Amino acid sequence: PIVQAMLKQAREELAGGRFVTTKAHCESILAIWPGWEQAVELLADASRRSEKREASLRQVDRLVRERKLVEARIDLEAAARQHGGAGLETKRKTIADGIGRAEALVAQARQFQTRGQIDETLDRCRQALQICADLESARRLIMSSPPPPPESVSVRILPGLVRLNWPVSGKSGVLYRVLRK
Repeated sequence: PIVQAMLKQAREELAGGRFVTTKAHCESILAIWPGWEQAVELLADASRRSEKREASLRQVDRLVRERKLVEARIDLEAAARQHGGAGLETKRKTIADGIGRAEALVAQARQFQTRGQIDETLDRCRQALQICADLESARRLIMSSPPPPPESVSVRILPGLVRLNWPVSGKSGVLYRVLRK
């Protein structure tokens, strides 16, 4: 009866994604009843699931290092559903905090955009993307906020071409494309 109770507890731990305690219960069972098939199978299952979970979490960690926090959040929740959510609170908080900071910068950018302050809008969006590289709202806002036109444009006509000159923009990442129509 005690071994059955320990096996039941090990199965509950496994269902909750608590692989270390599952393995500990199975090892305790096997110390009492060496080679018991149910405990051996449960131990092997816990080891397989633990390996899969660790691989999923390594993927999440890679995404966090790459600042792809939205994708990391999706993958982390998928791993939690598939393998259990035990011990993921720190990763969840790290990802949520980063996305929250980036979204706050996008909110500031929107306020600047409504006031016509394009340089500030673009600057806040760039800051947001430095925190969360896959934040689509920041990308969309950049695309809807073209840089201001260049100032002090001078034109020089030469044989076979026209040369345009203007002072370099003070903002990094601002590029102008000249189209011939």
